[in-house]
Amino acid sequence: MKRIQYFFFLDSTGYGLSALAYISALQQHHQVQPVPLLQCPETHRYKPVRQVKDGNQIAKRILHQLFDDASELSSFDQSLSCEMVPDITVIHTIPDYFSEFRNPESRNIGITVWEYDSVPSSWLIHLDLMDALVVPSEFCKSAFEKSGTASPLFCVPHVLRKPERSPASDQTALRKALSIDADAFVFYCINDWTLRKNLRDL
Repeated sequence: MKRIQYFFFLDSTGYGLSALAYISALQQHHQVQPVPLLQCPETHRYKPVRQVKDGNQIAKRILHQLFDDASELSSFDQSLSCEMVPDITVIHTIPDYFSEFRNPESRNIGITVWEYDSVPSSWLIHLDLMDALVVPSEFCKSAFEKSGTASPLFCVPHVLRKPERSPASDQTALRKALSIDADAFVFYCINDWTLRKNLRDL
């Protein structure tokens, strides 16, 4: 069993939600200390909860929004207070934060994502600080390989905290309400309205 310290954005973004799912999966086999990061209003930079004014109250409110299962929330709360000397430090953020939370006394793994076929050149110095990099798709892996990073790259798809599927009757009723043909392929997309997301081609 490894001791893992896991830095992540405590919010409802793709980064935040995917981190909670990875943490949940890791906790089944390892000792994990989640280290939630909140955005400081003054600097707009993310910091550990204890370094943010009223951070504990803010974190508690966000966690109650993200967890609808009281026992799951209680278990997560307990893991927050665990103190450890980690074997592995996971930094699940944009690469700009890798240097800030890197632990020179442990192995460091950066988890990040990018939706374009080449990553910003300014990220390379941060990527190379990691002992390994994890991305959620082969497309991302290819983009990071093109960056020239010396850090080994691994593809680990996102996982679901609670795999659920609506009954077929609910899906049929929803299609009817939205006037969607029964044989139409439907997908769900959440994005910022920015050019980088390439919604025009989508």
